[in-house]
Amino acid sequence: MAKSIFVFSGNIGQTPKLTFQPANERSQGQPRPLLTFTVKYDRLVKSLDPNKGLVAKNS
Repeated sequence: MAKSIFVFSGNIGQTPKLTFQPANERSQGQPRPLLTFTVKYDRLVKSLDPNKGLVAKNS
């Protein structure tokens, strides 16, 4: 089974949840791990005020 390292900084929205999918032929009879999480990010848009530059919108 592949092993990965997940490194991040910032707000991921909620605590990640680790669940396991049932075993099947592709996983050779082993349950497969599934990491569920949400990601929140800023949507930067140009401000109508030329002095402000970019502002976060709907984040």
